[in-house]
Amino acid sequence: HDYPSECRPGGQQGNYIMFASATSGDRPNNSRFSACSVGNISAVLDAV
Repeated sequence: HDYPSECRPGGQQGNYIMFASATSGDRPNNSRFSACSVGNISAVLDAV
């Protein structure tokens, strides 16, 4: 899930796809991966 807290902005923009709880789905960030998730996913894929 998104870590650290700057990857969980909430507010008007909403939280990202990997946020630990379900979201309303109507905020701009709800359909995006955070920079933290992209970095973590990339690191795993690079290791494969």
